[in-house]
Amino acid sequence: MFCHDTQHTGRSEYDTSMNEGKIIWKVKTMAIMGSPDIASDETIYVGGLGPIKNGTLYAINPDGTIKWSKNMPPKTKYGFSYIETTPAIGKDGTIYVGTQEGYLYAFTPEGEEKWNVKLPNIGLHADAIAVDENGTVYAGYGRFLAIYPNGTIKWNISVKKAGFAPTIGKNGTIYVGCYDNYLRAIYPNGTIKWEFKAKEMPTSPAIDDNGMIYVGTISSWGDNRLYALYLNGTLKWEFKPDNEVYGVISYPPAIAEDGTIYFGTGEGRIYAVDKNGIKKWHKYVGQYPTPPVIGKDGTIYIAATKKVSPTYPHEDGYLYAINPDGTIKWRTMLDSDIPYDYCYPSPMAIGKDGRIYIGTWFGSEKEDWGYLYAIGTRERKGEITIDGNDDFTIENGVIEGNGSRENPFLIRGGNFSKLIIKNTDAHFIIEYCNFHDNGLIMENVENAEIKRCDGFSCSTGISLINCSNITITLSSINKNEMGVYMERCSNVTITECTIEENGYGIYAENSYDNLIYFNDIMNNSISAYDNGENSWDNGTVGNHWSDYYSNDENRDGIGDEPYCIEGGNNCDNAPLIESFKVDTVPPIVKILEPEEGYLYINGRKVLSLPVNMTIIIGGMIIAAEAEDAVSGISSMSADAVRMLFKQDNILYHASDNTWYWGKYKNYYGFYILRVKAWDKKGNEAEDVMKIFALTPKGSVKACFENETVALVITKMVREFKILS
Repeated sequence: MFCHDTQHTGRSEYDTSMNEGKIIWKVKTMAIMGSPDIASDETIYVGGLGPIKNGTLYAINPDGTIKWSKNMPPKTKYGFSYIETTPAIGKDGTIYVGTQEGYLYAFTPEGEEKWNVKLPNIGLHADAIAVDENGTVYAGYGRFLAIYPNGTIKWNISVKKAGFAPTIGKNGTIYVGCYDNYLRAIYPNGTIKWEFKAKEMPTSPAIDDNGMIYVGTISSWGDNRLYALYLNGTLKWEFKPDNEVYGVISYPPAIAEDGTIYFGTGEGRIYAVDKNGIKKWHKYVGQYPTPPVIGKDGTIYIAATKKVSPTYPHEDGYLYAINPDGTIKWRTMLDSDIPYDYCYPSPMAIGKDGRIYIGTWFGSEKEDWGYLYAIGTRERKGEITIDGNDDFTIENGVIEGNGSRENPFLIRGGNFSKLIIKNTDAHFIIEYCNFHDNGLIMENVENAEIKRCDGFSCSTGISLINCSNITITLSSINKNEMGVYMERCSNVTITECTIEENGYGIYAENSYDNLIYFNDIMNNSISAYDNGENSWDNGTVGNHWSDYYSNDENRDGIGDEPYCIEGGNNCDNAPLIESFKVDTVPPIVKILEPEEGYLYINGRKVLSLPVNMTIIIGGMIIAAEAEDAVSGISSMSADAVRMLFKQDNILYHASDNTWYWGKYKNYYGFYILRVKAWDKKGNEAEDVMKIFALTPKGSVKACFENETVALVITKMVREFKILS
């Protein structure tokens, strides 16, 4: 199993191997409605529904850490800035996202806002935006618009309530479903190409490689169907679900390489229909399922709603992996650590490595929240050999990189029966891969990093022969004849790994200057062998051994006696009493700027105050630091909450561990500044500070619209008295 840190992992009786359907990580966010979108650098972008009318756009790294997030407060008095749309990514990397009150935003990949524009008479719901090759953004809800990449409107047409995500064809034609039951094809210049009248409201269409258009309808108590249309808008065939009244088809279907069309219906079934409109099979998966997506190996993935009520079937709430013949491959529960009343899964996306990304909207009477999940799929790659630097190719599993130290080749998410790499000195990373049967074999290799991988049921999980400058971390090497084998190796580091139930755990022959520490070496027939000169601790901590028996008199977690390695004179001089995964100690977090008891004006510390309070006039950068000696820091966040009257978060993320205070708005009053940090084991800590803040822009009066300065001062005095 992966030893990557997670908040929760899901397993089910359908799992057939160590990683199929496993929740690799999950990140808590606001409630998610739209699908995640994945950029070329594998950053995942997803929007959330906030608790106080706010929406947030998240950029999440492939390892589950938050790269940045942008909170978008409402811009109108009664508006809601919820993000229900799926972010759209332009060719230049620009991220476009819309809010429910009708604003369209453009962000750089670094999280800087490029522009925002209010779209006339439009609230952007569901997947209501798309971007073409030229960066033109199409958005529709009520009207339908094209927006240039600089945020100006190209055209604005009335199409009788466009309501669903536009689909862009290869020839640039835009297809959009409308509330008057028409599917419309629109030229890039904004003129109507053709219209198709369905019996009920058509949703977003899907287009296959031959230009066939497939679109379903969504109408409660209606005559719902799936239509197959030619490119000119004429009907080829229509398919009625078994229960068309409840058979709403809310999302575009997925189309397999053999032409099979897969779609879900509101009553809870997934259908497989061939290219002639004949049903192949259907299966119940749970009410209001997500749109299906298809993996590289043909597996179909679909998830369903879960409601905590005896009136709903038990199986609701699972993510299913279904074989093309309709049999279930595995299923995994999307669950929360917090009690909830319902769970709505979002549409999902598949990464280059085959991993599934899916969001959730959990709700209860008290609050709404969500998670973004990364789920392993173990799509099989078989045996691959890379012999020399020139063999790092797409065909051999490389998804990016040029082999330099700054931009190493990346192999991610592969499921290999055998991977051989030899005679290379290019820099490369292997992560989230699985090795079975014959494992990972590297010979005459330099400059490699192996992380978050599985090696199991092999003759040797990972074999290194004449290798140097290799790091193996956060990986599991289990149930092999030999776990890790090293021969004539140097500068190899093995850390934060689980090496368990092998014949030999680690076997090092004629190898020198290697470092093995902070691992769990458990229940192997022989834990380790080493006839060279290597370090089995880093001077502070060593490894946790299942066959180590000694006391820990001072209770520092380190055994009082060394653990000696068979084969020579090597010892682990700091053996761990507990598993390296056990970490109940929270991190240490400290607000660095501002300092308590000072007055700051426009970011400058001006003078010391005689009270334990901080005063900020104007904007400034908030800075903090966090550390965790055991597992390390995973992420940090900061917010500033008004203590009385209006609740408001005025912080904007600037860079690592820094935030802007009051960059874009006016404010005044008493705030609690709070900085939180999480370590890699989920332990949480915070540092707080009371701050009195005053507007960064214009006069004091500018903060308070029509209020007089006297009234403002009266309010400030009132707050001071209450809080004192």
